[in-house]
Amino acid sequence: MICAFVPVPCPAGFQNKLHPKHHFHACHQLYNSQQPTANNHSKFTPKYIAASDSNRAFLHFLSKHNAETIDHLISSYATNTISALELTLLSEFTYYENTTNIQNEITVPRSVLILCRASMAGLIGVRIAQILSTKHKDKFELISLMVHDDKHSSAFNAQSEQHYVSKTFERLLHESTSQEYGIGVMKSLPSTFEFYYELIIDAFGTSLSEQHNEMQSQTLDSVVQALSVTERVVASLDVPLQWDSDSGPKPDDVLRDVFMKPDLLVSLQVPKRCARFFEGAFHYVVGAKHMHKELEQFAVDSLDED
Repeated sequence: MICAFVPVPCPAGFQNKLHPKHHFHACHQLYNSQQPTANNHSKFTPKYIAASDSNRAFLHFLSKHNAETIDHLISSYATNTISALELTLLSEFTYYENTTNIQNEITVPRSVLILCRASMAGLIGVRIAQILSTKHKDKFELISLMVHDDKHSSAFNAQSEQHYVSKTFERLLHESTSQEYGIGVMKSLPSTFEFYYELIIDAFGTSLSEQHNEMQSQTLDSVVQALSVTERVVASLDVPLQWDSDSGPKPDDVLRDVFMKPDLLVSLQVPKRCARFFEGAFHYVVGAKHMHKELEQFAVDSLDED
């Protein structure tokens, strides 16, 4: 399931790295198989959802299903996200400048770096890397993961859903380094990342624990500082790194002009409230049909968003 999008003029002054000379901001329209019908009535049709509701719904889904079903859900999100990327980034196409009528080809990224941690978006990010390294290996010369360790998994009860997310994340990471995938994994963002990678996917998402020590916070701040000025295309999954899930980038960060400015945003199931502050080129909404019923049950904080 992928949303449709409608191009409209981009906000003044926004520099779009995806389409030089043609600046567009894509408005999302959510279409999915769970929209209300005569036989399938649903009162839950918000434009935006609180990230806390989304996390509760995802964790509840984990508690009810076995590993195979959960892996299928993660793979569905990952496959749909890749489809959204293909529509925008991973297919060669030509556009014409209005004034000169000169053909310009958009180059397709041949290398990708995915930033992730133990979160819903992080699980999907790792799965994206695995799919790209197998089904799309002819398109990519280099696929790598940068993993941020929140060091919080030991704080969760062994029977908790959060603990399961951490364990699933560790399992997917271990699989990624196997001979089948051969994905490189690093613990920090290299200063030379722009030389090696043409596409950056921010799949950090919202952390299971917002309690970071000083060193962890410095690591995330350094990543944001580097990506806020990069010339490479940045795609964020669900909630851009260091954005407040409700109110977007922090005012102080905006004043300093040091905050994530993704060119492309992929929202999971329903846009989070922070998506209202997205000013990039394209916004997609991807989802899996099984999660809609979970969101209906746990969307306590999102009922005012219809």
